[in-house]
Amino acid sequence: MIKLLKISLLVLFGLSQIQAQEYDVILVAFNQSYEAEYFQNYTEAIQQMDKIYISQSYEINLRLGWLHYQNASYTKSESYYSKSVLLKPKSIEAKLGLANAYGALGSTDKLIILYEDILKLDSKNSTANYRLAYILHSQRQMTKALEYITKVLVNYPFDFDSNVLAGKIYISLGDITKAREVLQTAQIYNPKSIEISSLLKGL
Repeated sequence: MIKLLKISLLVLFGLSQIQAQEYDVILVAFNQSYEAEYFQNYTEAIQQMDKIYISQSYEINLRLGWLHYQNASYTKSESYYSKSVLLKPKSIEAKLGLANAYGALGSTDKLIILYEDILKLDSKNSTANYRLAYILHSQRQMTKALEYITKVLVNYPFDFDSNVLAGKIYISLGDITKAREVLQTAQIYNPKSIEISSLLKGL
């Protein structure tokens, strides 16, 4: 019974073809890695994962992607997150992790493609919609940016950042009425925001 349990857990971690690794060793390594991360000792946290690294493990690759991102090793983070995406192509968590690495590396074109890919899996994903709107706003593609930020506000109408971004987009499009509406919503959320006060005074 115990042997069957271990086999099922090994399959869960993508280790069904690996003979040398035991589940208890994996568990200890993850635990020690979490403890090291708690104290922001990312090098040690990474080393614990490296000890048990198996290329076909989604969980280990995902963890290493996160740890290298936290350690500002963005190229390595991209590599591990990419492996996670290959192992589980429909994983939004892996794609969002990869997006963070792309963002840190300044890979804007890759970011846009990745966020669009996420939205094919989850059209209402607030993170992907917001970040696409932000990128398109910075590229002065206001009409497209508005499409994405509107999707966020449908589900999160009181979100501060989304209302601020929507306000800036509406200002650029010349729709002052809508700009004032969303900016006032943002101001209600944070009455002390200097940025919102300045934007509203400029309308």
